Formats: sequence, C-alpha cells, structure tokens
Amino acid sequence: MVDVMTRAQNKVYKSKIKQDYHVKDGYFYYIELPNELIEELGWYEDLKVEVTVKLGDNNNVIVISRA
Repeated sequence: MVDVMTRAQNKVYKSKIKQDYHVKDGYFYYIELPNELIEELGWYEDLKVEVTVKLGDNNNVIVISRA
C-alpha cells in the first residue's frame, strides 16, 4: 500500500490507499479522510469533488478539490 499525505493549514494527515470490490463495478481504491479535515474544509456528504493525480519525478500527488 502507498501512504497518502493530506495538508491543510500546515497540518499533515496520513492515510493508506485501500482497495475494495463492488460486484457490478469491480475493484476500486479509496482513502479515508479524517473528520477533523472534513470539518475544516466545510465538506459534507454528497459534495461533488474533483480528483487529479499529478505525477512527478520524486513524488506523486492526489489533489482533491470542490468541483
């Protein structure tokens, strides 16, 4: 598994990328964001977000932002 670091207001949250399986859609991957971070961002259930993966020479970054 790969560690994912999330930064907000100079705080660092660390989470593992997890894998699960859906009978219709097959395998999918996800990360769990801490409730503290969700509250800080003002995010809520059913909020539409955009996910971008930025590949770099030394590090890869997953960017999650409001759509």
